[in-house]
Amino acid sequence: MQQVYIRKVGTEEISLSEVLVGEAVYRLLQDEDFIADWDVLYNNCPWSTVFQSPTFVKTWFLLHKELQEPILVKAERNGCLVGLLSLTREYNSSNIRGAGAWDAEYHVWLALENHTNEFIKEALRRVQLKFPAHVISFHYIPAGVPVAWVKDDAWWQQRCVLEQVDRPLMEIDESYFTNELKKKNRREKINRLKRIGELSFVRITDDAQFSEVLDELTTQFDLRKGAMFNKCPFKDSPLSKELLKVYFKKGLLHATVLKLNGLVIASNVSFMSGSWLHLQGLNSHSASHAKFSPGILAFLMLGKMLAEEGYDVFDLTPGGDTYKDGLANKYDHAYNLTVGGYGLRAKHKLKSFFLKPLKAGLRQRGYNPLEIRFGWYKLRERLRIAYAAGPAEYLLGLSKLLLKSERTFALAKISASAVAVNVNCLDDLLWFDQQGGLLTRWDFLSDCQARLEAGQQPLTLRTGSRLLCCAWLVPGSLQINGLYCHKQAFSSLANFLAGVTQHAGTDAVLLLRDRELLAVLKKMSVRPDKLDLAYQS
Repeated sequence: MQQVYIRKVGTEEISLSEVLVGEAVYRLLQDEDFIADWDVLYNNCPWSTVFQSPTFVKTWFLLHKELQEPILVKAERNGCLVGLLSLTREYNSSNIRGAGAWDAEYHVWLALENHTNEFIKEALRRVQLKFPAHVISFHYIPAGVPVAWVKDDAWWQQRCVLEQVDRPLMEIDESYFTNELKKKNRREKINRLKRIGELSFVRITDDAQFSEVLDELTTQFDLRKGAMFNKCPFKDSPLSKELLKVYFKKGLLHATVLKLNGLVIASNVSFMSGSWLHLQGLNSHSASHAKFSPGILAFLMLGKMLAEEGYDVFDLTPGGDTYKDGLANKYDHAYNLTVGGYGLRAKHKLKSFFLKPLKAGLRQRGYNPLEIRFGWYKLRERLRIAYAAGPAEYLLGLSKLLLKSERTFALAKISASAVAVNVNCLDDLLWFDQQGGLLTRWDFLSDCQARLEAGQQPLTLRTGSRLLCCAWLVPGSLQINGLYCHKQAFSSLANFLAGVTQHAGTDAVLLLRDRELLAVLKKMSVRPDKLDLAYQS
């Protein structure tokens, strides 16, 4: 194997391996001696996290073999491993990230303290030679990692962008969590939940139990992320769920659930790293119980449990989520590091020169730059649908979406064979198909989240990988609203509504504002209720 030798004044010579890529990495991962050496380095590196452990990285590489290309650079001294850089590159991509990509909260190299600067600079230099047109990103480097070389070394100064971000932490102090749970508003929410039924907070330690409950947790997680960011990590990437199952079996995950009458209303699945717990796996809550803040209650109950189990810190991780600021009792920092070609830092400064005053000006005028950005993202999704449909058809469709006033239908008047509808099946909502329609998945899931938080109950019909129909039962009433039907399921709409009637009762009424669905019902000889004076036949 080709070696490159580097020497630090006052220390022994260390040898740096060539950049190992693809099959060369997989062969090395089968070497038990190398894995044992890696484990020793991991345990002796003062800033290592579970995301640099051989168990985490090897598992991630093997499960992503068809999607990602692994990259390793290692350094040895007298036959002992003293440095290791593990990276990954998505095939046909110009971006290189730390091993684990977005599944790893922290990207960082492993090294013994007296070798870290020389190792990482030479390792990065060799990766850049191997992949000359690529950008290398380290998403969150934990506090305590030596990064001064980025600014002190003139060569790297022009090729790196280093940004510091706040990291919210929950230091584990049982009295703190006890006092937080005793606060009036939280005590009242707990008591209200207990009046509904049996409330329990438990840790999951059994593989079968974890696998059994994981579908429910990931559905809650995806629905919230889909409504907020149009991202459904587990639905869009089934491998992510399989990855959590494997990590749980390997003992890397700490999983807890808050249950009400046996149903999960909040959960937390985090990575264990010594006396720290990292909020990275997933955390979820039931939108239908949002008024009780079950997610926050579960975090505080978890804090008490961690105190009993001997943990020191629950790392809430960087990211800017407002709920983290409400839970944190301490802050430190982490870094984002981007490594690229000459002038990268100058380009970043030029970009910041224009963006910083723009964002400051928006804030002075009462606008949130982040909300503006996501507003643009939502508009972009709508424009994509408009482009696919064609401008004329899209504008015509928009004119059909909403009537000036709601039409009221007595569901009992719908004569059709009923099909079985699913009740409160949140997974069905994630199979919404925006192709061929005028509604984006983002808008649909945002509406679903709002309706669930308002206590409405979804009634759905799904076949295979497509949501066909959906309607919502308003709590404390017999009203059905928010009717959705995929274009390819118009012929099944009457059957779906007949199934809704069987669940909601023959006195239930449908409130409809969608002009296109109104036309579909009219073709089926279904007319609005006579009391609806706004209807024009």
